[in-house]
Amino acid sequence: EAAERIAASIDSCDWVNFLGGKWYKFSRVEATKENAAAELIAYLGLDPAEAIAFGDDFGDMGMLRFCGRGVAMGNAMDTVKAVADAIGEDNDHDGVARYLAEHVLSADHN
Repeated sequence: EAAERIAASIDSCDWVNFLGGKWYKFSRVEATKENAAAELIAYLGLDPAEAIAFGDDFGDMGMLRFCGRGVAMGNAMDTVKAVADAIGEDNDHDGVARYLAEHVLSADHN
């Protein structure tokens, strides 16, 4: 209830509860990870299809959908895994590095 009151008091505020605990993120509606990814990709002159995004929580879902390949971490919430193209190892076992080594840097991929 307190989070709802705070969000309602701020224009264009979006908020999300992290993993069902007492942690909340408050930000402007347009301040999303997919918007940040779009800006960076455009700045680099790339196509979103050339990008890989990694995530594990609600705030990552749009970015996972936006990029050409969305990879949910092994420790990701089930709803995040459902929108991902692939699922990697968890954060505690170098999931991003392992995925890149196996799917981007490997000799089989080149």
